[in-house]
Amino acid sequence: MQYNLPMKFLLFLFLSILISSAAGEEISLKSDSWEINFDPTTLQLKTTAGSGIMLSSAQPEQEISEILDRSAGHVLIIYKKGMKIELSLSGPDLSIDFSASEKSVLDFPLIPLPQAFQALIWPNWEGKFIPLSDQRWQKWLSDEEWNMLDGLTMPFFGLYNPKFTLTFIFENRFHNRLAFSFGSSSSLSTGHNFNPARNDSHQKILISLSPGNPVFPAYRYRNLLIGNRDFFPLSKKLIRTHAVERLMGAIHAYVWGTELLSFDDLPGKWQDFASAIITQSNHENTPGYKLYKLLSGNSRDCLKWITEGKRPGEVMKSMLAEDISSLLRRPDFYDARSFADLALTEEEWALIRKSELNQFELLRLNSMLLCTAFPGCFRNLTDWGYGTSGRMVKMLSDAGIDKARICVPGWEMVDKRPEVVKQAVGMGYLYGTYDSYNSIHDPALSGTDSTWPTAQFDRELYEKGPVVREDGKKAPGFQKKGYILNSKAARPYLEKRVSSIMQSTPFNLYFMDCDAYGQLYDDYAPLHSDTQMDDAAERLRRMCWISDKFNVVLGSEGGCSYFAPAVHFVEGMLTPSIGWGDAEMKNKDSRYFAGKYYPAYGPDIMLLNVPLKDDYLEFHYDPAFRLPLNEIVFHDCFVSMNHWGSGSLKFSNAAGLNSLTELLYLCPPLYHLNPASFESWKEYIISQYKFFSPLHRRFGFSEMTDFQWLTSDRLVQKTVFDGQLELIANFSDDTYAYGSTSIPAKSILAVNPIAGTGIFTPAEHGIK
Repeated sequence: MQYNLPMKFLLFLFLSILISSAAGEEISLKSDSWEINFDPTTLQLKTTAGSGIMLSSAQPEQEISEILDRSAGHVLIIYKKGMKIELSLSGPDLSIDFSASEKSVLDFPLIPLPQAFQALIWPNWEGKFIPLSDQRWQKWLSDEEWNMLDGLTMPFFGLYNPKFTLTFIFENRFHNRLAFSFGSSSSLSTGHNFNPARNDSHQKILISLSPGNPVFPAYRYRNLLIGNRDFFPLSKKLIRTHAVERLMGAIHAYVWGTELLSFDDLPGKWQDFASAIITQSNHENTPGYKLYKLLSGNSRDCLKWITEGKRPGEVMKSMLAEDISSLLRRPDFYDARSFADLALTEEEWALIRKSELNQFELLRLNSMLLCTAFPGCFRNLTDWGYGTSGRMVKMLSDAGIDKARICVPGWEMVDKRPEVVKQAVGMGYLYGTYDSYNSIHDPALSGTDSTWPTAQFDRELYEKGPVVREDGKKAPGFQKKGYILNSKAARPYLEKRVSSIMQSTPFNLYFMDCDAYGQLYDDYAPLHSDTQMDDAAERLRRMCWISDKFNVVLGSEGGCSYFAPAVHFVEGMLTPSIGWGDAEMKNKDSRYFAGKYYPAYGPDIMLLNVPLKDDYLEFHYDPAFRLPLNEIVFHDCFVSMNHWGSGSLKFSNAAGLNSLTELLYLCPPLYHLNPASFESWKEYIISQYKFFSPLHRRFGFSEMTDFQWLTSDRLVQKTVFDGQLELIANFSDDTYAYGSTSIPAKSILAVNPIAGTGIFTPAEHGIK
């Protein structure tokens, strides 16, 4: 017994020396693909691959508690400050698993640039290929604050060398930041904020070595999702929501001009209509007398002005039509004395005799009464309206466009024209509305230009529902108006509003703005304390609730991959909103002025075709700097397109590039339409549709199985879908020979195993 204590002491001393010795040395991990050397005290990580690459630079020394499970391909290190790091190397994949028991910040990896790498593979929106030596791109990268939610739509990036590519994938996409520094010692640093008290104590990073392929990081991420059973293809979503099939081959369009009666519904008859009202306004118990009394003072002045023989413009006629439309929603529009001398139809009498009318019946009755009171002045009632009209739907159908997703830019359709929605759905279209639950504004602002309808709720939610930051202040809302609304606090209001909308109008599509964008919030409000993860989970749940409960196709803005299980289509992935805060794009005297937000039936900001500044053109449209990373991962999971603020035809000097990219990636166009704009662009829209739609009907829900550059300047590119359809886009100014086929400049070739080959040149149809 007298020797036990010294033996234990000697054993303890031996183990301590062993651990101390190990802590001061690099740990080597080997596989059949590469060798990794890791210094556990400084977290320096390097590899012999590519003649030696520093995967992460040395940091201040960490105090080690013990090193466990050390083998050729695995090691576990426990640190005294509550951190554990586990490294596992298998084939080309190095897995680094971090866990923390205390609140802390870990900066890892810290990657020196450029080393042997030529470019950064960056999944910002659709994807970018960024030359690391280009100073313009260096400034663009270093000026941004990057994260893995709304900054990177997918939680990975890559470093490209023609001979090999390194991929970095992050399992926990929350509370990460990425920052660039360019100069004498350039670097890319990534950091993660651990906070176990708020359910964030873990981060896992996968570093993968592959041959030099610019889209390999996307393939690796896709395979990881599939292996984790976290991939939800459209083929499965179609089983759950049958209307998803209507996305195949469809164009996408917002329609403008949502009032029941439009300025265009009295073709050549405004003079007759105004004269009839002014004449009857002097005689009580006439329809004109009543209408004149109900109209606003401005509308009365306009009517008098028209009767003087002056020709009203579209803005004046639109103001009058909007005022009249509001009167048609009034239950007291009809009274027996005012309409006593008219020969009413049987349908009118039937509605008058009903004890109670729903909103649609009321609008129907009042609209018919107006037509009866002023015969010969109006279009057929079934054609009333502008963008949201049976006439607009029929224009699309008559043009041969039988597949379309049509969306109104707000609630304007609700209780107004459900028959238009019913008509469109019956013709095979998707027809839906826009909604949002991101911001909340003071109810006192309701009805003013300082708010918008989707941000209006009651006083109680305005006081109790906003997100509260860690400093105790409420998080400001979009455009710094109002506040950000907590997702869980919004849920009862969302269910009530959505249910009301769907009960009123038979939409088969619903668009939830902001939800899939990736802007997520930590909320410190005592009533609804949430994390970014909580916020994301609730947004995902509510999107699924809408789609499942009402059996509708669901879309959202952005395309953060976390929300891929819920969405059927996303806006803004192909090209995001551009130049939101740019002074020149807001300056009416600038050639880059994007346009006004009016008139309501065709706002310039959406429909006006304007040039785009060169910097934006390069960063967002230049094909030499674009990669289809999102399409490689998710082409068969959701349908991607441009942001509605960057519609397919918005920018005159980008429309041709945009057209070729849409076709190369097999992504649908997004238009802004009303009868006038459709007539203006009809030749191009129809031609593009004839090329795109048959391909998308067959391969729109297929995997993008290959992407290649066919020329060293990266201006001739090839995509392959399902291993069958080949699309070759020639973005250059010269003809390109693909086998025996010559592809003209600024054109695309489709090699289709079913329909043969075809070439589309946007310039031949008015798009340059």
